[in-house]
Amino acid sequence: MRRASFLTTILMAGLAAMFSANSAEIERGLYTDQTGKLETPPRMSETDLRNLTLLKSAGFLDEVEATYLYSGQSTYYVDPNAQPPIINQNTRLLFAKVPGVFLEQEEAQGIRFSHSRRGLPPNFSRFSKNMIDGFPLNADFAGARTNYYIPEFFGVAQVQLAQNASVISGSSFGGLVNFVSYQPAGDQALRVKNYFTMGQDDYFADFLTASGTVDDVGYLVYGQYATGAGYQENTDFVRQGGGFKVKVPIDESSSLTLGLIHFKFRANGFSFNNQANLVFGGGGLTPAEFAANPRQNNFPNDFEEANRDLATILYSLDFESGGRLEWRSWFSYTDVEGEGFTPSRVTQQYVYYPGMEARVVMPFELFGLAGNELAFGLLAQGSSGTISQTNTVTPGFIARDMDRYDLNVAAYAESRFRVTPRWSITPGVRLEYAEVGAEGQAFGGGALTNVRRSFDEVVPLFYMGTEFDVIEAETAFERPLIAYGNVTRSYRPFTYDEVPQLPATASIHGGIDFPSAYQAEIGVRGSPARWFDYNLNGYWLLPDDQVGISSAGQVTNVASTRHRGFEVFTLLDIFGLIDEISEAGPNLTPRVGPRSPETEIGLARYGCLGIYGNFTYQDHIVDSLLQPPTPAWQAVNAPISYSPSWIAKAGIEYNWFERVKFLFGVTAVGHYVGIDANQMFLASTADVPAYTVFDLSAEYTFARDHASAFIQVTNLFDEDYFALRRSRGPAGISPEPERNVSGGIRLSF
Repeated sequence: MRRASFLTTILMAGLAAMFSANSAEIERGLYTDQTGKLETPPRMSETDLRNLTLLKSAGFLDEVEATYLYSGQSTYYVDPNAQPPIINQNTRLLFAKVPGVFLEQEEAQGIRFSHSRRGLPPNFSRFSKNMIDGFPLNADFAGARTNYYIPEFFGVAQVQLAQNASVISGSSFGGLVNFVSYQPAGDQALRVKNYFTMGQDDYFADFLTASGTVDDVGYLVYGQYATGAGYQENTDFVRQGGGFKVKVPIDESSSLTLGLIHFKFRANGFSFNNQANLVFGGGGLTPAEFAANPRQNNFPNDFEEANRDLATILYSLDFESGGRLEWRSWFSYTDVEGEGFTPSRVTQQYVYYPGMEARVVMPFELFGLAGNELAFGLLAQGSSGTISQTNTVTPGFIARDMDRYDLNVAAYAESRFRVTPRWSITPGVRLEYAEVGAEGQAFGGGALTNVRRSFDEVVPLFYMGTEFDVIEAETAFERPLIAYGNVTRSYRPFTYDEVPQLPATASIHGGIDFPSAYQAEIGVRGSPARWFDYNLNGYWLLPDDQVGISSAGQVTNVASTRHRGFEVFTLLDIFGLIDEISEAGPNLTPRVGPRSPETEIGLARYGCLGIYGNFTYQDHIVDSLLQPPTPAWQAVNAPISYSPSWIAKAGIEYNWFERVKFLFGVTAVGHYVGIDANQMFLASTADVPAYTVFDLSAEYTFARDHASAFIQVTNLFDEDYFALRRSRGPAGISPEPERNVSGGIRLSF
């Protein structure tokens, strides 16, 4: 059965085998010849393409990225291909260089994406705006706000992150994550690549892609398949999918890109709570059970299966003035089925999610100063679907049978004004209309009740950001010291399980409001040399009007929490530093073609030897209670759940002209408590001890760049730990895997 599924996926991918990639920089397909003229490069291997310029493994987004303005914000990008391939969707390795990213590391083998920043709940990444190429990854806008799909990292050229909310990037409390997939190869008719990987716990995976340009029409097709056993007993999973991207030029300044993503997974033995969409992880062990045998499993019969389809259209137009228009339209379909708990509860969900967004950015001069931009846009999106929950132990029992929907319309504008050549301010406004509702039957008070509810609000939002080059930049790539800051207001509609789909017996306060938040950050960052990047910032976040059940038994706004802390990011190329001290580089002689030991001088001839480090301090507490307290709540000034007081990451990486790569890193997380729900003010005794995990990976490219071999060792020193724990009853621990060794080969032509 699995072999048939694998062959089906291969057929979906088309003829081939796999792609070669252009990164976000390489996709432009340009290099400088001896005369300084930009030309399309001749046919090159992917390795040579990446060597056309010096690509960093991480850094900061530009102030203007396509139609997004990031001026005044703390932002990052990660280049997954600057390190050895990441096997089995290990998000700890992907975000190792980004401060503050907290991972609820579900032992679910790359099926789910649950992360948070700055103390927000991590479950299903609900509090972050999650995208692929600017299209939503969430199953819907607001109601369930869950992620059942994360792009295969082998097909990701860059990951972009904004730590704070902005009117132009979306109103989510937790900023955004955007996975940038590869564009069709523009330098030849066909590039193919195949990643074949295997590892412990019966892990096997294949990722294949083909890409090229024929008669100016670019195409990319891919297929993926992975299967294996989980770390715990009686667990296994399958994930598979495929898709395509076709880029059709309309004229010299505009193009139309059509895309389709299909993804399917099934996970057996991973216990979950589908009613609240919270994963319990494979086992739900007590502390005693974890100490005796972390591999044991209390829920071997639970399963979850999901299908996710996303069809996309992108129309882009570059103006002669340097501005850009992007019009996006999408339609996604998600269906989920699962069985969990004792007695068994079977859940089925279907969600249809269409939407469109038009964004424009226009540069302009003001009082003789260039570098001003106006960005504005319009967004319309909504979803409809059903949820059905039954109990297999009690025939005919219905826990919930409902139709659900959400709707959102937003208009926004943001502009960067140059006050001086070194100082800019960026004000922005956004007007949101949001509606969420449910209708059907829900069990409550010992009987099946009829439910029909809807809630809507018009919400004005604002943003104000600023940047100042304290030390004047000599080039756009070397800005030694930038002071920045921003303040913004964001909000989120109710999720279905918070209010709309509660049984009719639930008492809901008539004046209940959507939760909102005020946020601010201030910091300094810079790239004083090509070999050094740094960022130091402090943040403040106040999520207000959080929803819960008051002491009077009403569902209403009950609490606010306060989140503050600071983040440090550093990335240093040791060889570059030594060459700078010894005045040995860089080589400024005009170069034809890719970088190589022959084109470099000093230690740069031996590649890049880098060290990275980032640290996050977090002080997150219950700030105030809007209702008389109940025993289920934390006291004022008490710490909130899933919020360790510190997160530290560091490592050493080596890259020899994209042909030899090595990474050794450590992630350390302080003590925190887990919780069942997304309600940060709830009390919990589900302690999660501090843990430290080391990872190692390496890659060697050979056969004239047509092949590479790579290896990955996670939890190198075999730490016994868990990062996911629920608070319901004494169980709830989901152990993380012990030392795990995997490897593979990459073939390309």
